[in-house]
Amino acid sequence: NTLRKASVDLVDNLSKLNKKADQLKFSIIPFSEYVNVGMGNRKKPWMDVPDDWTETIINPPYQVSDVIGQTNCRQVSWPATPPTPPSPPGTCYNDGVPYSCGGSSGYPGSPAGSGQACDPIYGPPRTVTPPPTYIYHKFHGCVGSRTSPYDTKDESYTIKVPGLMDRTCGTPILEMTSNTQQVKQTIQGLTPNGETYIPAGVMWGWAMLTPKAPFEAQTNTAANPVRKFMILMTDGLNTRSPTYPLHEGSNTTQSNNLTKQICQNIAADKDDGIMVFSVAFAVNDAAIKSILKDCATNTGGQFFDAQNAQQFLTAFSKISSVITELRLSK
Repeated sequence: NTLRKASVDLVDNLSKLNKKADQLKFSIIPFSEYVNVGMGNRKKPWMDVPDDWTETIINPPYQVSDVIGQTNCRQVSWPATPPTPPSPPGTCYNDGVPYSCGGSSGYPGSPAGSGQACDPIYGPPRTVTPPPTYIYHKFHGCVGSRTSPYDTKDESYTIKVPGLMDRTCGTPILEMTSNTQQVKQTIQGLTPNGETYIPAGVMWGWAMLTPKAPFEAQTNTAANPVRKFMILMTDGLNTRSPTYPLHEGSNTTQSNNLTKQICQNIAADKDDGIMVFSVAFAVNDAAIKSILKDCATNTGGQFFDAQNAQQFLTAFSKISSVITELRLSK
């Protein structure tokens, strides 16, 4: 809720300065373990994703014998079951944020008892032929990482982006638009989903702002200057690392290094001149906060370490003020 309010307020504040229909545009790149580029990009030349297909598994026949009666019925007794103590919870992650999960309240045990038990009588075996099993393989818009070093570069899209079959990964990206109502509706629909792989969010945010494939943003020229800003927010550290094209590893150091490399490449992209603002929300990991800080300051932007909701709202308010001042001073 805090992210939604802060983001909507930023859109509203910047929109007040919008004098022309297409003068101000926004894009949203939700990310967790993966990024969803949307079904509309499935057939783009920079994508590599197979058609949906159905896998048919022929299940072999098997034999069963039905129970047709009972024999040897007798009275049996069973001992009491002792109680078991409760077990403590463990730690799970939701979008990189740790939380307590699992554990049990224990078992109270059961008393001794008695009852009747019988042995079954089986009839002759019969053959059962089960129906085939159909597994539907579908693309839902999620993409993985290109092979190294292209997973840190916004170039050479003849090396295509791998589409992932049978994966779901949250809200699709919203490509650049001046429709602020659509932007705010997308923000209101955002929900946490899965683990965290920050390089995916940074990489696709960069790609959205450059004038080449995949998305072909407006070119920044002396005759027609365009200011470009990226606001990078995470509420967790890197908990996933690439296994190419998937992100199924857990090497935080590797993912941190990839985040750092992408940020360095953005800073070196002088033609686009992207200014990065980064916000760590309730993040306690010093390594990723240092990387986020460098990612911003190396582009002339600012880093905000927000430990609570009020600090987070203040961070977005300051970002809005800085962007407003830069636009007015142009």
